[in-house]
Amino acid sequence: MTRRFREVEVELLDGDERTLQRLEQALRRAGAEPGVFTPKLYRALDLAFDRPAPRKMSPEARPGEALGIALSEQRRSLLDHDPGTRLGADPEDLHQMRVATRRARAFLRAARELLDPAWAEDLRAELGWLGSALGPARDADVLLAHVRTEVEKLGSDGESAGDLVAALEDSRSRARATAVAALSEPRYLALLDGLEHAEQPPLVSDAPALADLWWAEFERTRRAFAKLRPKSPDNKLHAARIRAKRARYAAELASHELGKPGGRFVDAAKKLQDILGDHQDSVVAEEWISNWGEGNPSAAAAVGLLVAGERKRRKKARRDWPDAWERLERRARRAHP
Repeated sequence: MTRRFREVEVELLDGDERTLQRLEQALRRAGAEPGVFTPKLYRALDLAFDRPAPRKMSPEARPGEALGIALSEQRRSLLDHDPGTRLGADPEDLHQMRVATRRARAFLRAARELLDPAWAEDLRAELGWLGSALGPARDADVLLAHVRTEVEKLGSDGESAGDLVAALEDSRSRARATAVAALSEPRYLALLDGLEHAEQPPLVSDAPALADLWWAEFERTRRAFAKLRPKSPDNKLHAARIRAKRARYAAELASHELGKPGGRFVDAAKKLQDILGDHQDSVVAEEWISNWGEGNPSAAAAVGLLVAGERKRRKKARRDWPDAWERLERRARRAHP
C-alpha cells in the first residue's frame, strides 16, 4: 500500500504576527487543516505515534524497577532517532541510536545476576545484532569527518589526497545503506517489541543492589587498568576502554542509588573514554590512510603527513590517559557506598 500526504510548514522569518495570521487564513481557505505533530516517517508507514510519558525514577526504586525504566528510556531513544537515521540528514541520529543500543545491552549485562538468563541473553543478542548493523556506519561517519578535516588542514599539500576522502564517502554510503536496511527488517521491529516488554523484566532476584553490581564492574575495570604499561599494545588500551565504558554504564544504571558522587564518576569515565577513544580512532584512521596510500603512490607526501598526524594524536592520548584513570579511580572510591 502506498500512502501519500501533503504537509505545508509555515515559519515566521521576517514580518510580524499579522503576516503569519494572514498566511494561515489563506491556507485554511485553500483547504488546509492544522496538524497534530507526527513525524513524517510514522505517517508514511502508518505507525501510531502515541507514546506514554517517560516513567520517573524514584530514589527508592528497586533494582528490577530501575532496570525496566532504564531499558524503556533506551527504547524511546531508538524510536526518537529512527526517522533521522533513515533520512541521514544528521549523523547524530545514527550515533544516538547506536548509543541507545549499546547502553541497553550494557544495562542487561550489568544486571545479569537479577535476570532470567535465557531472556536476558536473547535480548542482548538482538541488541548486538542491531549494534553490528549500525556500528560500521557510525564508525565511517567519525572517520570521514576526521580525515576530511585533516586533509583540509594540509591545504595545497592535501590536494593529492582528495580521492581518499571520496573513498571514505563511498565506504560510508555502503555502511549507511546496510544500517538503514536493518531498520526495515522484521527483526528490528521484534527487538522494539522485546524492549517494550522489558519494562517489566523477568527477575530471578531483586538483590544485590545496583550500586553493588556497579562496584563489581568497576573492580574488573580496575584490574584491567592495573595491567597496563606505558607501552602496552594498542589493542590492550582498546580493551581497557571497553571495561571503563561498562563501568560507566553500570554507574548510570545505579545512578539513583549512587547520587551525585555517581554522577561525578560517570563524568570522569566519559573523559577517560574520550581520551582512549581518540587513541583507537587514530589507530583505525592510520590503517585506513596507509592502506589507501599503498594503492595511490602519487599521494605519498600527503599520506605521510596524515599518518604523522595520527601518530601524534595517539602519542597525546597515551600521555593523557593515566591522569584520567587516576581521577576516575578517586571518583569511584568516593561513590562507593
